[in-house]
Parts: sequence; C-alpha cells; structure tokens
Amino acid sequence: MQADTTILNDVLRIVAYVLASSERYCVDECPVDVDTDLREVLGFDSLAMMHVLSSAEEEFGVLLDDDEAVASTRSVRTLATCIRRRTEK
Repeated sequence: MQADTTILNDVLRIVAYVLASSERYCVDECPVDVDTDLREVLGFDSLAMMHVLSSAEEEFGVLLDDDEAVASTRSVRTLATCIRRRTEK
C-alpha cells in the first residue's frame, strides 16, 4: 500500500501533466494544490477528467469507471482518497 502523501503527489503529478498537455489550461494562472477544485477553478471538462481518471487507473492499477470515482475527481485530495480506498481492498 502506498502512503497517502505518495498517492497525493502522484495524483498531483497526473493533474499537472493533463494541464501541461493541453493548450486550454494555463498552469501559471491557476496554481494547483491538493484542494484545488479541478472543475470550478481549473475548468476541467469531461474529457480532461477522463484523462485524469484513465492516467490514475494506469498508475495505480485500479478501476475508476464508476460514479464514485467520477464524483471523486473534484480535487486531487478527493481522488487520492478514492484511490487509497481501492488499493486497500
């Protein structure tokens, strides 16, 4: 099992990658921390959210294709909590 801080850091890295890989989002204008609302503050649309979820699935070896997982993508912290729960099973 990965430590909570490791999961948080890895999810933060995934979100930063999604931000950097799209011209639509500007990292400099919206600094990201573990509690930044990905939809409200960063303006992530459903495609960006799916990119985050699919990258997290690959990184952590968990399935994130249900309603709980989609709802958990409000912030890095909420997604990391969902991933931690699923890796503990």
